[in-house]
Amino acid sequence: DHTGKWAPDLDFDAERSAFEAQDFRWDKFRPPEPQPASPYVAMEFVPGRTLHAALGWSREQPLPEGDGMLSDQEKKAIVKQAAEALGYLSLLGLIHRDFRTTNLMVSGGGSGIRVRAIDMGHTILAQPKQARNKSTVVRCNWKEDEKKLFDWAPPEVKAKDHFVNFAFPTHAFDVYSLAVLMLQLETGSLQNARAAVGHLLGSE
Repeated sequence: DHTGKWAPDLDFDAERSAFEAQDFRWDKFRPPEPQPASPYVAMEFVPGRTLHAALGWSREQPLPEGDGMLSDQEKKAIVKQAAEALGYLSLLGLIHRDFRTTNLMVSGGGSGIRVRAIDMGHTILAQPKQARNKSTVVRCNWKEDEKKLFDWAPPEVKAKDHFVNFAFPTHAFDVYSLAVLMLQLETGSLQNARAAVGHLLGSE
């Protein structure tokens, strides 16, 4: 990874498009500026815990003794910041596609609570060309079974046959995920939120 720009004469979007082009040859590319001798990844340490853990839903990260549940004020702040995070991604033309409680880090509390979205492994550009993209990450669909549920994913991408891979990807995917997140915070449990979604979709 790198933390700067490789092409000083191109703006960010032009550089990104050049590197993402199907005919771009990484084996032929030579950066104009000297690079580190060894590859490295620049990462940010995000303190706190996942929203999943903060809600008391995590077996791996149980709530410490004495920690209370999130207040209504904190839940409202979480929803607001989550919406702002998705809004920022949409400005860049990106769809997160994995926006859920386990991929939101929470730190602080009360009026100082902060939320950060993590895990961009399923993030794609909202472009028509994705319909022809053969990447298994782009073309994945969320096939559910009794032990594996994908509450945050729209029903169109969970169909076992003829699933919609967003021939023209839209941000409606993340909007659906945000709505599910809001129901989870409002109802206080995954099961209740799942029932509410089923009722709203007319499947129950």
